[in-house]
This record gives sequence, C-alpha cells and structure tokens, in this order.
Amino acid sequence: MVLTLIQLEGYIVSEVENLHLKVDSMFDRVLSEIAALHERFNRSDRLLNDRVDALELRMENVEARIGTLEQRVDAIEGRLDTLEKRFDVLDEKIDRILHHLTNPGHTFA
Repeated sequence: MVLTLIQLEGYIVSEVENLHLKVDSMFDRVLSEIAALHERFNRSDRLLNDRVDALELRMENVEARIGTLEQRVDAIEGRLDTLEKRFDVLDEKIDRILHHLTNPGHTFA
C-alpha cells in the first residue's frame, strides 16, 4: 500500500490529534487526581484543626478545673489553719486548767 503525501499528511495529522487527545485526557486525569488529593487534604486539615480545637478546649477546661481545685485546697488549708489556732487556744486553756488543778492555790489569769 502506497500513500500519497496528502494521505500521509492526513494520517500524521490524525495521529497527532489522537496523541493530543490522549495527552489532554491524561492531563485531565492528573488534574482530577490533584483535585481529589487536595480535597482529601482539606478534609484532613479541617478534621485535624477540629481535633486540635477540641483538645485546646479540653485543656482550657482542665486548667480551669485545676484552678478551681487549687482555690478549694487554699480554702481548706485556711480552714485548717483556723482550726489549728483554735485547737492551740483550747490546748492552752486545758494546760491552764490542769495547772490550776495541780496547783490549788493558783487562780486563772
């Protein structure tokens, strides 16, 4: 089979057009894959950001609870100090009473 130059030119143009379509198709698939990867990245990024936000909120809640617990501990320590002082006063009174009982001529001051 012998091709004329016009037929050969038509064949070459047709093959180039087919290759061009194949390249366009491959390029479209690559762009589609990139878009899908980009969307997956965005979803993962949003999910990660949501998780980080939730973790930050939980940390803030824990910090607030620790602050509340520290305040309660301080209040309890203050109450214990008050009780210790009251106990010391009672202990001194008991000592005076015992001293008075062991020294009958002594009066309370």
